[in-house]
Amino acid sequence: FHEVKDSQSYEAVLKEAGVSLRPEDRAATIEEQLATVAKEVQGQVLHDPELLEEVTFLVEMPQAFAGSFDPEFLAVPREVTVTAMRSHQRYFAVEDASGKLLPHFLVVADGRWDDASQVIAGNERVLRARLSDARFYWDVDLKTGLDGLADALKSVVWLEGLGTLADKSERVAKIMVALGPDVAGDAWSSLTQKAPRAAKVAKADLASEMIKDGKEFTGLQGVIGARYGEALGEDPEVCQALAQQYLPRGSKDPLPESELGLLLALADRFDTIAGCWAAGFVPTGSQDPYGLRRAGNGIVRILLEKSRVTSLSEAIKNALQNLPGDWNREALGQEIASFFRERLAFHLRERSISYDVVDAVLEVGADHPVDALARAKALQAVRGEAELERLVIGYKRAANILKGINASDIESFDGLDWSGAEPAEEALRQAVTQATPKVLQLNQDAKYPEMLQELLTLREPIDTFFDDVMVMSEDPKQKARRVSLLNQVRLLFQNLCDLSCIVIEGE
Repeated sequence: FHEVKDSQSYEAVLKEAGVSLRPEDRAATIEEQLATVAKEVQGQVLHDPELLEEVTFLVEMPQAFAGSFDPEFLAVPREVTVTAMRSHQRYFAVEDASGKLLPHFLVVADGRWDDASQVIAGNERVLRARLSDARFYWDVDLKTGLDGLADALKSVVWLEGLGTLADKSERVAKIMVALGPDVAGDAWSSLTQKAPRAAKVAKADLASEMIKDGKEFTGLQGVIGARYGEALGEDPEVCQALAQQYLPRGSKDPLPESELGLLLALADRFDTIAGCWAAGFVPTGSQDPYGLRRAGNGIVRILLEKSRVTSLSEAIKNALQNLPGDWNREALGQEIASFFRERLAFHLRERSISYDVVDAVLEVGADHPVDALARAKALQAVRGEAELERLVIGYKRAANILKGINASDIESFDGLDWSGAEPAEEALRQAVTQATPKVLQLNQDAKYPEMLQELLTLREPIDTFFDDVMVMSEDPKQKARRVSLLNQVRLLFQNLCDLSCIVIEGE
């Protein structure tokens, strides 16, 4: 019995009783005990910060013990053994100095025991049962084989009207082939045979005893398929792709490392987004049951961080064409393109690019994320500079004039008669004529900072033009010429961005 006389003595009394009030103190105590007990079995604790945090809030008076299990259970994949320990039992795994798993586990109990033999024995019995189940699943699935598991997917419906998981695998293979040359580049030639194989067996483990029916190993999907492949002599690149296909699962997760893994990850997500959109499972507000925003974010992250130049619209079109059924594919494509623009805008803002720069860049093109990022960086670098702000003001005046005029009604810039043009008009025409080939070449070479500097040279002639010239002249020829000139200015800038989206202080 411990008496607490007042609030000031509360923590001290708990400490005297062996209870750690502060979570950070308990965590430190647990880590110290785990390290000590792991050394007693000639090992070290497998680093697991999430499990440490969970256990910290499960106990008040931590005491760590070491238990053992039959080394024969190490025949199953490391991930399975570790998951069996931590999923329900909150055990910590133990490995040797080389990282090899040892047949021991560490449990953190709540309380104090002079003789912990019964506690350890009880935990060993529980773990033995779980590892026995895992070993059974492993053996049964190996006998079935990856092809057998893949065949079982023919009876597993993916989405109503969109076939089975086996049908989905066939679509993913087609998308991989379509994406291959752009995404994998020179490496694609060595992957043409491996891509269809990877797609065929990618979801095979979903039919396995280890994964199906919501067991504690379900979170290992992909990884388990890879381990089955390794055990059965599958191509190492295919196995690696299977293990990486769900990456990134979140914003902090690593990306697939192999070219085949990248292709599989992208193709599967494109098919999922296209299929769910066709079936009506569109994200709304906080509702996104099929994780389509996460899938879209994964695609954009892969393309941006791996610098892969591919067309989102072409990938979407290809994914929609592969879907069975009669869908309004054009309308779906536009909706999905808008969805990807939102995902791309999110990622650009996450890179500290201001919202109006993001809007300006995506307004003229969101089809190639890598290109959009490069254009955004170039514009962001001069955002706020006086020279750009003056150019923005002039550009907005031009855009406002052109807003009410049909593009089809604007005469060709090259075919107009410029004789009799006023000096300011002629000066802008010459500036635009001189800048055009330079801007187009820099745009083709994706040298956007240099391209922007070339466009900035138009600031002064644009200002002078608006000061000295009445665009909407009563003379039809003058009006047509001046409108065409402003349109040429707009077209020149729209290789880079829409400056009318940039917000000037005071607007």
